[in-house]
Amino acid sequence: MSTLSHTPVVSVIITNHNYAPYLRDAIDSVLAQDYKQTEIIVVDDGSTDASREILAEYQDRVHLILKENGGQATSVNAGYRECHGDLVMTLDADDLLEPNAISSVVRAFTPGVAEVHFPLKLINQDGSFRPGTNPSAHIASGDIASVLINKGRYIGPPSSGNVYSRSVLDSIMPIPEETWVHSDCYLETLSPFHGPVVALERPLGRYRIHSSNFSGVTGIDRLQMLISHDRKQDDLLVRFCRSRNLTYQPGTGLLHWGHLKLLLALDRASDAPSLRQTSRQFVKAVWRSKGELTFLKKIGLTVWAWATALLPDRSGKALMWLAFSRPQFFRL
Repeated sequence: MSTLSHTPVVSVIITNHNYAPYLRDAIDSVLAQDYKQTEIIVVDDGSTDASREILAEYQDRVHLILKENGGQATSVNAGYRECHGDLVMTLDADDLLEPNAISSVVRAFTPGVAEVHFPLKLINQDGSFRPGTNPSAHIASGDIASVLINKGRYIGPPSSGNVYSRSVLDSIMPIPEETWVHSDCYLETLSPFHGPVVALERPLGRYRIHSSNFSGVTGIDRLQMLISHDRKQDDLLVRFCRSRNLTYQPGTGLLHWGHLKLLLALDRASDAPSLRQTSRQFVKAVWRSKGELTFLKKIGLTVWAWATALLPDRSGKALMWLAFSRPQFFRL
């Protein structure tokens, strides 16, 4: 990427909808970056809380876009149309960046790299730290396009942990708003087909767990949302690979251990007769996985799967929900 022959401008698109309690933290974390070639665009997606009063305080320091409510994908599209950066990242308004996040990412970008991503520390609603990172498994790097074709998915962070080359986004934007409410899956699935992905192991941001964001959706509804998300990603890969004459077997991503973990949990929650069969499929997929899980994590997931499937109804369900009460597991 020839743009990296000079000091690149990094555009940070902060998307907000009714996150007034966290909005200042997100904006201030970008303003406090030790890398100054940064453009900040805040897109407010029809907030009805105090967000717009807070944004008025920053109107001289950030570029504001105020729009009617339409979902995160519409906000990312709106911000992208007005940004000018060589590198572009999205930041959810309830998350924030470490002070050296952008400078670390810029150092990692080299010509031809499509994306740099990094894990996020977990924080509580009040900003205090909690154990773990998102994701908790090892994040993928290198030729992720091949991983997607072979496995149908890869381990990566949520939207606030991804920075893209402008040239790559020019090839895949805008996000189809009629299909995608959220932006991260669409961008993270297609960007690796335009170049290698660099993973930074050290967390460079903070992912907030609270009742109003996606992490706050619990129970069967959450499992069903994540299962639907995986199916949409698989369909996206089918259509994209066909358009590029690439060989991808439909349903490959639905055989990944991460998806089967969701199916196992849903089977346990709904007392489905396929519970034991799904647990066997899940355990096989865990042990066939390469580079994503440590040996100890494979042991732990195997014990969890068999105990969830074999323990009496009440105990099995309690064990299953205990695992899924830890938000970092959802990115596995």
